[in-house]
Amino acid sequence: MKLDTLLYLLLFAIIALAIGLPSYLNKAGRVKAPAAQGSFPTVTAYDLFFNIDLAQQLFQSRQTISLVNSNAGRKEITFLIHPDLVIDKISFTDAQGSSLAITGWSFGQPVAYTRLSGTVTLNTAIVQFTKAISPRQVLTMQLEYHLKPGGFQNGVGRDFYGLFVSAQNQRAIGFDSGAFPVIESNGAAPLKITITVPDSELCGIPGQLVSSETSHGFITSTYQATRPYDPAFSCAAYKKEPGSLNGIGVEFYLTADQTYRAGMGAAALDYFKLYRQLFGDPGLGIFRFVYVPIELEGGGAESKGNTVYLSKQNNVDVFSNFDTDTNLKNKFMALVGHEEFHEWNAYYSSWSGDLAQWWTEGGANFMSAWAGEMLWGAAYGRALRAQY
Repeated sequence: MKLDTLLYLLLFAIIALAIGLPSYLNKAGRVKAPAAQGSFPTVTAYDLFFNIDLAQQLFQSRQTISLVNSNAGRKEITFLIHPDLVIDKISFTDAQGSSLAITGWSFGQPVAYTRLSGTVTLNTAIVQFTKAISPRQVLTMQLEYHLKPGGFQNGVGRDFYGLFVSAQNQRAIGFDSGAFPVIESNGAAPLKITITVPDSELCGIPGQLVSSETSHGFITSTYQATRPYDPAFSCAAYKKEPGSLNGIGVEFYLTADQTYRAGMGAAALDYFKLYRQLFGDPGLGIFRFVYVPIELEGGGAESKGNTVYLSKQNNVDVFSNFDTDTNLKNKFMALVGHEEFHEWNAYYSSWSGDLAQWWTEGGANFMSAWAGEMLWGAAYGRALRAQY
């Protein structure tokens, strides 16, 4: 890491404490909730596939999840999953690709799982092995499931983070949404996500777009991230507003009633370029903002690497008044600078332990206002700090 980068990090770490706690108390969702009881393996990679066709009431997934066992031997692995998902197949292989014999698997008691956004009920799945898994053993889990008929919803819902599937929006914002097996409390890992949806939809997914192919009325897109990211997606009849300069760009995934304002993209791009210059290239040329069509009072925003998910309700006035309402504009700028910086202080580097929220949220508040001042002057920096 560059010396000047370390100096900048030290500077904002000293100041962040003063503004970090209020953000922590009011922020929804980044605190990692406790996992199911027990000592769990660590997720080291995700390879996820989703097939979505709401006209046929189809939502299914094939997931390959790489794991490293904990320091303790075990004869069972427990994970949490959304109660509306029907598991079709579970299997495990070792590092050489040989199948691990399973005595059987079953559902245990549902558990109340607490996120900062609220408490939800998730099912507990218990897989029992014929022979014990050795400490630190590398293994791979293959999981297939589909959504039961009663799991399909209407409208856009109110749960910003959890698995939600309707004709208007299909989303799962984070490792603990229920769409991915919750195996341990920190679910970020290198990932590849492939999703097939009707070609009338677009999906906002973390990582870099690797491929996209349209066939017979469906579009299949694959995104990949080599650094640890939280798995997430939101699919809807989005319109994408791109903006780029010399291979560096931002993208906005908007609903039909949102009008893109050029100043929004310009501000997001300026933040992105400045952070890259100061703190290093994260290896991803695109930063995207995905608006989730949700009935959520008070709003929500969540960074998943180079993709930020924002509740449309929280930002409903920004698009119509961005160029005329200074206060709304400042709120938007502060939010963009805050969420973009999480690419560096939550994924590029991180802090675990009691001070994690201070580092992550307080640091992002400080850097958003500081970067705004570097870009647009002292008065603007003061205006952004006032948003916190």
